[in-house]
Amino acid sequence: MISSGVINEIMDEIGERIGSERRAVVQRWAGILGKTEQGIYRAIGQMERTGQKRQTRADKGRVRIGVTDEQMEIVAGIMYESWSEKGRIDMPAWKAIKIAEDSGAIPAGVLTECTFNRWMRDNGMSKRAALAPTPHVEMRSEGVNHIHQYDTSQCRQWYVKAIDNGKLKIDNYTGANCEIGFQRWDYKNKPLKGLPIKRHLIVDHYSGAYFVMYFPAEDCATSLEFLFSAWQMKGAGSLFAALGMSASPDQIERAGRIAAGFPFHGAPSVLITDNGSIVKSAHGREVMARLGIEYKTHVVGNPRAKGSVESMMWRWEQAFETELRRKPARDLVELNLRAFEFAAWHQQTRAHSRHGQTRFGMFVESAAKSGRRLRELPEDRQLLRALASRATESRQIDYKGQIHWDGRLYQVLDQGLWGKRCLVGPDIFNIPDLVVECEGKKWTAQALDRVEGGWTEQSVVYGEFRSPRETQTQKRVKEIAAADLSGVEVPEQTVIHEIACPRGDEVQTAGDVVERIYSRVQAKHEIARRQGYPLMNWQVVAINGAFGDRLEVKESELEEIIKELRIANDELRIAN
Repeated sequence: MISSGVINEIMDEIGERIGSERRAVVQRWAGILGKTEQGIYRAIGQMERTGQKRQTRADKGRVRIGVTDEQMEIVAGIMYESWSEKGRIDMPAWKAIKIAEDSGAIPAGVLTECTFNRWMRDNGMSKRAALAPTPHVEMRSEGVNHIHQYDTSQCRQWYVKAIDNGKLKIDNYTGANCEIGFQRWDYKNKPLKGLPIKRHLIVDHYSGAYFVMYFPAEDCATSLEFLFSAWQMKGAGSLFAALGMSASPDQIERAGRIAAGFPFHGAPSVLITDNGSIVKSAHGREVMARLGIEYKTHVVGNPRAKGSVESMMWRWEQAFETELRRKPARDLVELNLRAFEFAAWHQQTRAHSRHGQTRFGMFVESAAKSGRRLRELPEDRQLLRALASRATESRQIDYKGQIHWDGRLYQVLDQGLWGKRCLVGPDIFNIPDLVVECEGKKWTAQALDRVEGGWTEQSVVYGEFRSPRETQTQKRVKEIAAADLSGVEVPEQTVIHEIACPRGDEVQTAGDVVERIYSRVQAKHEIARRQGYPLMNWQVVAINGAFGDRLEVKESELEEIIKELRIANDELRIAN
């Protein structure tokens, strides 16, 4: 189709030409546009009149009926009110128009559905335009295991039919045996068909490599079991330990064979997930902190924030779960083995659309190029659960740089920490070392073995002594001690005879010195202390009389009371 602008240009060039001159112009443009002469004439004939340019209406884009643009916006606002959380605008145009007419917002019988939809399209406000994805910035990760994205969803095969008379023997998170049957998962008045299945999936954002498993729940304990399996070296042990279910020798051999070609492992630096159970649970947050993983949640209604795992969920449903309708799994062990096998095949053979390599190929290549050792979790699941759940404890580092922890000694190499109290916890990625946290920084404390005689391996034989390097404090003390103080004059001290007072003389003090205040009881105790014997009854009466209505007296007033008591005491002695 030839645009109207080009047709107008051809018509301008033709002008008043007729006959062969007109045909020459048409032939030249037909060669330029790759059209036939008849095609050029046909395009010109679609104009209002041959030989005259088509004029654009002056009111193009504006409603030419008795409804203003402001009234059209009111109708559009009524329709947008039906924008649901599912990302749909459910109200049709005719309904919004009817509501606007009934409320008197627009004249009745003037606006039609076609006119309203055309106005919405011309102004970029149609349902399709409103529901189009919003602009976004492409986010990238720095390498493998920098960012993992994790999510859970419902499997297309909703249930696994229970076996052995409706009961399954399963080990729970603590390792104890428990029975899970129909009643465990029933809703009131709506019995389920068996054990519900939840899909857990995690994706490495850089390479696109992923790991998927199926569990009967999506609580914090189950999510942690899945993450442990994802971040451990793959093997039959990690797979069946997470499920807590027994498997046949053939299934164990099959899982081990698949795991040999499954390189996805290692804990990430950042875990992006929704605000699910693992984030809401204090235990889940503590485990993430112990593993040194920063977790981030996205805003509700913005699944694009973890688009890698969301898109992988959909691809996994299409590629794997669509066959479960034809061949459903009999139990969780079989379902997870089939998923494990398909995930290995898919990531070994199918190329990723972004980097053009297989997911496993990109994972292995990037890990080798980075030169960084992947943070591997210990293979012993019971040990991993215990270490990940253990909180840090306060420990004193002695002046040999050693820490006592669970009956063992650990050496801290940084002498600046010697003698300080720090928070200590197990280094999950380097068993049996410890992580030492002090003043906002972290160090590693290496486990010490003992040699013959009970000495640590850091001990030195006599004759081979070497002093440890100086600490920062020792260096600073030496620097300060070596400072030149020759220019600092020390003032002469005031000799003792200049401030002493001869015995018997009163010491003169400044007039602004605040006198001590005594209460009635304090005054009686002080008078008894100064005269060296308990108060007699007549002295108590005299003191109360001297106080009168006052509750307190000053030091000078107390001296006057003591003088009066001495005079009265002398008079009594003379009289006797």
